[in-house]
Amino acid sequence: MTLIKYIATFLFLIISTISAKENSVVLIKINSEIGPGLVPYVERGIKEAEQENASAILFEINTFGGRVDVATQLKDLIINSTLPTIAFVNKRAISAGSLITLSIKKNCNGSRFFNWGNNGC
Repeated sequence: MTLIKYIATFLFLIISTISAKENSVVLIKINSEIGPGLVPYVERGIKEAEQENASAILFEINTFGGRVDVATQLKDLIINSTLPTIAFVNKRAISAGSLITLSIKKNCNGSRFFNWGNNGC
């Protein structure tokens, strides 16, 4: 029942973001080890979202982590984005994944054991 509550809240957040500007939300999935190949992928996703004038960028994160230097590059890309950013932690964001997640403006998760606090999720 609690998981359903989190999913409903998450969907409400996404729907309210979409209806606010009547544009799309761009999804960028980070569900592998954090490595150098991820930088151009995320950079391309952010640029496409900005060019499409998207309402927000949704990062779906499920990673055990990886290289912290790469996570720092990703953090900088995310922070410098002109669009609202939302993170959905789908199971785990460990080590370098945590750094990326914390750089995103709104953080939500699918876990009933962890509460990010009062951030709109």
